Amino acid sequence: MPQIVPLVVTAITTVTSAVVAAGPLAVAAFNTVNVIGAGMLANAAFGVLQPEVKSSSTAIEWNADPNAPNRFPFGRVGGAGNIIHNATYGPDKMFVSFVGVMGSSGPIRSWVGFRADDQPVSFDGSGKANSTQYANVMWLSRQMGRQPETSALSSPSGLKNGATLPGWGSSYRLSGKAAFVYTLSENSKRSAYGGKVPTPINTIEGLYCYDPRYDSTYPGGSGSCRLNNPATWVYSTNGPIHGLNWAIGRWEGLTPGAAGAPYASMKVGGIGASPEGIDFAAYVEAANVFDENRWACAAWPDADQSKASVLDSFLQASGAIYAERQGRISCLHRAAPRTSIVTITTDDTAGTIEYDTTTSLLERINTRGLPQQRRQSDLWSIIRFWCFGPYRGPVSNRPVQHRRECPLQFPSRTLGLPDHSGLSPRLCDLRRRSWK
Repeated sequence: MPQIVPLVVTAITTVTSAVVAAGPLAVAAFNTVNVIGAGMLANAAFGVLQPEVKSSSTAIEWNADPNAPNRFPFGRVGGAGNIIHNATYGPDKMFVSFVGVMGSSGPIRSWVGFRADDQPVSFDGSGKANSTQYANVMWLSRQMGRQPETSALSSPSGLKNGATLPGWGSSYRLSGKAAFVYTLSENSKRSAYGGKVPTPINTIEGLYCYDPRYDSTYPGGSGSCRLNNPATWVYSTNGPIHGLNWAIGRWEGLTPGAAGAPYASMKVGGIGASPEGIDFAAYVEAANVFDENRWACAAWPDADQSKASVLDSFLQASGAIYAERQGRISCLHRAAPRTSIVTITTDDTAGTIEYDTTTSLLERINTRGLPQQRRQSDLWSIIRFWCFGPYRGPVSNRPVQHRRECPLQFPSRTLGLPDHSGLSPRLCDLRRRSWK
């Protein structure tokens, strides 16, 4: 199985140096035990090909939960956000404002667009709506989530009788939070909104990331990007770079000169592994392959989700799988050819090895996949795109009678359909293992 070779090689080469140092007496035991162990390691790695990233809510659910976990927007994403404060106020309670948060460990790059109940709405410089039926009765103010923010969001100025949002003040700056204040005005006939609050859907370009390729202090890097200075980080839609930053962790802090810097602030999400515990070179290699395929990654994980599953999801969107190399968090890309650096034969082992790496034809997946991923035009829901068609028998070239489909979700992929370059390696692996 071609896809298993890199992982087997990794497992073997990791242990080889230690065996050589131990002397020739250790070689015979190493040959059998570690080839089998490497195969078991590779087989276990197939378990992460379909990561399960469970979330407390979907992107378009608009919840008021003061205990909601921090969320971290990577790439171009959209959603309603979490309400952290709301109130009705003004003459005859004609105004209602909601304070929502879209992401933590900011700043984000930009606010791209806004929809109210799936209807695009534009705003003037003061934050007042100037299009659709919501013109002059809807306001929106937003902040990037800088660390620190220089001022707090507030309700619109110039409301009737000078009304302002109660329970909210200038000290509520929400540093590090990409946040917004959404204000609606109802008339005396209650006809502006028909008794219903339109759900806000914000589209944003998310967090900045550390990318070693733009760091001149990293071997082969070029640029001013520095790990200990988030002000130099770059916006990225690269899956392996998102995975690398998730491994580093997401941080918030107000320390002058180190606000939000890894290991010098407070970790609010991600793994938070030390630089010594991360295989930067592997993520850089996978990032280059990702860019070569012209893919784009976007995700909106939260702090309550399994950190390992979120990392697996980033790597899945990148045509890569998780690996450990010399005890460090690493990965192996599968979206480009790899050169074999070692050949293992029976001459290298203490006897013949039999290892079953496939599943029977009666259980093997026999279609070409049902790819699913998020799309902005479908309100960021995961939707099915198309099916490659039935798998044909190798002899008769006729479609098989019993279809065994494989729904493959790419929850972190938004650009570049999971085509032959991204989907085929996964199907090749999954056809050789049981799918239940």
